[in-house]
Amino acid sequence: MIRQLIELCQFTFWYGASPNEYYERRMYEQHLPSVMRDFISQHECQILASALNGIGAEGIKNKQQFESICVAAGLPVVPVLYYLDSTRGTELPNHLELPHANLFLKPVYGKKGIGIQRWDFDASSHSWSFNGRVLPEDSLRAYMIQLAKTDAYILQQAVSNHSSVACFSLSGVVTFRVVTVCDGLSDAEVVAAYLAAPRGHTVTNHENYGGMMAELDISTQRFDAAYSETPYMERHRNHPDTGAQIEGAKLPSWPEMAALAVRAHALFPDVVSVGWDIVYTPEGFRLLEGNTFWGMSPGLFLGRTEYVRVCFELWERKQSSAAASPL
Repeated sequence: MIRQLIELCQFTFWYGASPNEYYERRMYEQHLPSVMRDFISQHECQILASALNGIGAEGIKNKQQFESICVAAGLPVVPVLYYLDSTRGTELPNHLELPHANLFLKPVYGKKGIGIQRWDFDASSHSWSFNGRVLPEDSLRAYMIQLAKTDAYILQQAVSNHSSVACFSLSGVVTFRVVTVCDGLSDAEVVAAYLAAPRGHTVTNHENYGGMMAELDISTQRFDAAYSETPYMERHRNHPDTGAQIEGAKLPSWPEMAALAVRAHALFPDVVSVGWDIVYTPEGFRLLEGNTFWGMSPGLFLGRTEYVRVCFELWERKQSSAAASPL
């Protein structure tokens, strides 16, 4: 108990982490100094990425550019039906038929699930609904036109889950975050991955909306227990809605998913680290987006990966190269 008290004070006041996290993640079962040796905070993570990333980062942040680059390279992506912004006039093209399916509206520069709208299709009334609002096709078109005057949006058809991962959700899409790092000289390497599963019937599986994250042990290809942070920190060995086993479950076709992330990073070699969001659909793996500032408690998470080492090695090489260059 004395050791735990000392570690808890160190974990909370020195590293700025949450006391709940110390116990919920069962940190007392680990040798804390070894876990925290390569600790890096969220703020430090962003500073490192900003200092190391090249102009390719903009091609990842902008969802329109990202899709164009990936499609040109032949990588499988979740296709965009249309880009909406104030420069495209006041009407959607007549040839654009809204598919009779669930639709997603996402800000082009959106992050953390903010601003995402999922319009669910009702075949009996040929209408779409979101947050209690029901619109037929003409009204939904008019709504999207008005929305585009406030910000740039993309329109996508919602994808369905592959049968092997559908057990991790009641209705929403399950995504996988695959983290790669690249020094710009050799192929990117996968350093971490995790499952992001929604709870209930939420629009997104982001942790801010109650989503759960389960870290993948790359060596065994099996998941650890999942954690959710909203409304409070919880640990889940099984999905609380579906009852499906999470802890110890094996991820199917992991090598194929990892290879897709490495291929994607090859298109942006001047970006040091990317968290790739990938969906596993009945048609196979599809890239959803890339994130240059990816999360999931980066202080502890990054300390268990090769991210810190690669970043500092790259920084030292860049500094040495700049020092050796003639004025």
